[in-house]
Amino acid sequence: MTQFNMYPAPSAPLTGAEQIMVGQTITSGGSTKTNTNTITLADAIGAPGNVYTVAKLPTGLPTGSRAFVSDATAPTYLGALTGGGSVFCRVMFNGTEWVAS
Repeated sequence: MTQFNMYPAPSAPLTGAEQIMVGQTITSGGSTKTNTNTITLADAIGAPGNVYTVAKLPTGLPTGSRAFVSDATAPTYLGALTGGGSVFCRVMFNGTEWVAS
């Protein structure tokens, strides 16, 4: 029998990234084996609370990472971002730079 459980990883406070722990328990022939893995999700995944200014957007994230900015100036879909404005918008990292999404 294989059972998968998902629950928050026991680390508090979180430091810039959400973590979940995935556990797997396998019972066979009277013996039990348990494996657990911690999965860390990048800070900018589009979850509420990931709001930055354009200048403070994180770097080194995977292509497709998402976040929000609070100071965009006239954003256009998939266009380059300029900070210093007052527009709140969703953004995506395209592998090279952050763009409005």
